[in-house]
Amino acid sequence: MLAWPAFAMLKQSMPGAEITALVPSYTKALAELCPSIDKVLVDCGKKADKQSKKQLVADIKAQGFDASICLFSDSYNATLVWKAGIPFRLAPATKISQFLYNHRITQRRSQSAKPEFEYNLDLIRAFLAKQSVPVKEPCAPYLTFSAEVLNEQKTKLAGGVGSGRAKAMALCACRQRRLGKQPVA
Repeated sequence: MLAWPAFAMLKQSMPGAEITALVPSYTKALAELCPSIDKVLVDCGKKADKQSKKQLVADIKAQGFDASICLFSDSYNATLVWKAGIPFRLAPATKISQFLYNHRITQRRSQSAKPEFEYNLDLIRAFLAKQSVPVKEPCAPYLTFSAEVLNEQKTKLAGGVGSGRAKAMALCACRQRRLGKQPVA
């Protein structure tokens, strides 16, 4: 979710670009929900066998990407985009493997001077500047639902009121009050 504003900025600033996200399998469904992502590639991960990693590099090469922006960089990611031969490779200048990127920006993320999503936006701004593309700042929400879907969910939630779960949550709040604690909202 911390990458969604960055994907939104990229898509809004370059609406004709096809944006592909390389994600671990456990975030695939979330990436597929993101309206700013056109395609999702699943990363086999650094602990995968050699053949799986080789196949991933081949799959990335086959896509013919013009650029990669690594929001999270480590030796594995740096080597992956370098081996795939992506001509423009941008990442934070934080790890020893940063030499595998041909474009880097210093961020000092370890200082936690701002929220993580803002560091991601800074990477996109740097990419857009290097492409001479004007930045379009994104606005939340980054995911919306149709009125029909919202009404379906409201109906489901309304049907759940009075269920055992709702009663258990109320009982928990009562117990906390008796112990002199404020109920958790």
